[in-house]
Amino acid sequence: MTQLPALDVNAIGRMVDTLTLARLSKYLKVTGNNLQQALRLYALNSKISAALLSDLHDVDIAMRNKSTNAASTFC
Repeated sequence: MTQLPALDVNAIGRMVDTLTLARLSKYLKVTGNNLQQALRLYALNSKISAALLSDLHDVDIAMRNKSTNAASTFC
């Protein structure tokens, strides 16, 4: 699991205020309302999303280039 520094109660509170309980609710549900674990899952999800977005960007560019090239043959 993603390693995060140990957070004290004040740091956890500030993070929850910033991210909101609504945004963390699905992570809290999975972790039995354990805020520290919910924040770890949130961070892991962010890392996975960032990794996928890079690949998605590459696919998007490749598809745009292919469609532009295909369209240019008709013009």
